[in-house]
Amino acid sequence: MNVYTSESGFGILHLWKVLNTKRLQYLTQSSKSLQKIQLFEKKGVLPIMKTNLYLFLLILLVSCSTKKITTTTPKPSTPKVTETEVLSAWDFKENKNLTLSQILEQAKAQKKLVFVDAYATWCAPCKLMDREVFTDKNAAKFFNDNFVSYKLNIEKNNGETVKLLYSINSLPTLLFLDTDGNVLKKVENSITTSMLKAAAQEALQKAKK
Repeated sequence: MNVYTSESGFGILHLWKVLNTKRLQYLTQSSKSLQKIQLFEKKGVLPIMKTNLYLFLLILLVSCSTKKITTTTPKPSTPKVTETEVLSAWDFKENKNLTLSQILEQAKAQKKLVFVDAYATWCAPCKLMDREVFTDKNAAKFFNDNFVSYKLNIEKNNGETVKLLYSINSLPTLLFLDTDGNVLKKVENSITTSMLKAAAQEALQKAKK
């Protein structure tokens, strides 16, 4: 929304007042100043000055600069992505139900690697990944085909133990593990979908060696 404002009208009106003040000062310099003013009034000079005032007021109304004052329009809030929506896109297992040892056993049985998303409920970058990365269906399919994905809340259940075991010092921390729990790749910050897939590919290549 753009609002236009006048910048020149007030200056013109001020100039008009100054000029007429100077004119009246000039008239009062002689002893016959009052007579001159009265004469001007009779001849209609002061009414003309009043008419000029109306003209200046008209200029004040129509003289507008093109400078725009832009008001900020509130952006629509981004819909919150619930944990259920995230889990529906990715086949995430959770540490409220399963331990890491159980996840490693599942991965071994399915001949897959393990992907761990270590997070906390107060972590803003973690929520960003939930919203922007873990809702990507193409990425979800790639990970579901190649990894057993484990969503680890470091503040609950076995979270503190896994945090110490893998030296998790920042969130989110993304771990790519083999079926023995060895680290193939570790990422200690939020990343994009393409970066996550690249890290996963690196882990898969390393596991083949």
